[in-house]
Order: sequence, then structure tokens, then C-alpha cells
Amino acid sequence: MTNKNDLLHQDILEKIENERYEKPKKKKNRHSILYIILAAIIIFSALFSLMRYLISW
Repeated sequence: MTNKNDLLHQDILEKIENERYEKPKKKKNRHSILYIILAAIIIFSALFSLMRYLISW
């Protein structure tokens, strides 16, 4: 029978613990500045179009 090598066993457990899968941290779902500007332009153009239609009616 072979003797149990405590140092080797401890080293193996330590390596396994370090290599375990960890969930990635959640990224903040921020939209790019271009996306925000584009959305604002579309919203304002729709609002101005509606306002112009209501005023001329």
C-alpha cells in the first residue's frame, strides 16, 4: 500500500479550487451614446410631426 501524500493532496485540492468555474460578473446593460441619440431624434421627429399635424388641423 502507498502512503498518502498530504502535501500533494493539499496542492491538488488548491489547484482544483483555483480552476473552478465562476459565473462572470453581470455587465451593466448600457446602450451606446449613438443608440440614445438616434432614439431621441426619432422620438422628437415623430412628436414634431404629430404637433404640426394637430396645429394645422
